[in-house]
Amino acid sequence: MFFGGKKSGVGLDIGTNSLKVVELSNISKKPTLVRYGIKELPPDVIVDNHIMDPLLLTETAQGILVESSITAKKINLGIQGKYVMVKKITTDLMNDNEYNHQVRFDAQNNFPFDFEDIDIMLDYHILGKNKQDKTMDVLLIAAQAGFIDQYVDPISEANIKINSVDINIFALHNIYEKTAGIPEDEFIIFAHTGADFLLLNFVVDGHPVICRDINAIGTYQIINDMIRKLGISEDEAKKIIKGETPPPPDQTVTVSQVYGELIEEITNNISKLEDTAIRNKADKIILSGGGVFIPRIKEVIEENLKRPVEIFNPFDYIQVPEEDRENLQKIGPVLTIAAGLALRG
Repeated sequence: MFFGGKKSGVGLDIGTNSLKVVELSNISKKPTLVRYGIKELPPDVIVDNHIMDPLLLTETAQGILVESSITAKKINLGIQGKYVMVKKITTDLMNDNEYNHQVRFDAQNNFPFDFEDIDIMLDYHILGKNKQDKTMDVLLIAAQAGFIDQYVDPISEANIKINSVDINIFALHNIYEKTAGIPEDEFIIFAHTGADFLLLNFVVDGHPVICRDINAIGTYQIINDMIRKLGISEDEAKKIIKGETPPPPDQTVTVSQVYGELIEEITNNISKLEDTAIRNKADKIILSGGGVFIPRIKEVIEENLKRPVEIFNPFDYIQVPEEDRENLQKIGPVLTIAAGLALRG
């Protein structure tokens, strides 16, 4: 369910405030952008990863495909939230058939779900085997079926077939690996900031070792704080975040404080988790998502963590139509998950 791929694909990223869609072709060789789109969701359609208004989500999904001129009837859908969990474990060496009978036992011992009363969907990926120690490393995945259904059902109601359901944190990994490349001997931290969440993926020697989906200060709260503290409109706040408009001269300190809360949350979470990784110092940190538009976020995180920081725009590596290049330089990092989902084919 969570792994696969073909020659072309469409990825749909369902965020708290907006839907993002990307269609790619030639994904098995050199990914090429076909179409893309972003469409805002009405307020409170999604609250804390729960779909509060399925009908509005259905209508918005239909709308983004029409407005983006995407006619494909199969899409790859991404999910995230506290009801989706990923963990790297080490278990006894066995073949796939044997582990199919073992996976539920391992999941029950590693995830805080009620396996007796709730339908839990499981998947796994064997990362490597150590024949000498008779052990193997496994990436274990568990998700509540009802949580997945609340995303799948409204999209299906839009007459869209779901080709695959993937986890957003894997989509980040896949798009970077396919385009920029992940060296097998490096420790890389991926940090993707959304409207109200922070996705962290710690990758060592090409494999995820720590994956976290954290409810955090995001761009949504920053916008609301600016509206409240500066007395400006939502559009004005968004332009300040993107660097399109400078903050009011007498409010520069206030704006810096608002930015600082998000940057501090990112650095604190990275520092805390980095200490538990196999290696205790990352070679670099990769930023994506809406938070990358915050002025000097790259430089401040570099100063705080003493690690090289890179802002990732997948369209720096994907072939794009010339007429879209300028716009994608501005919004590309926001489409990172959707592009990663599209790679599933």
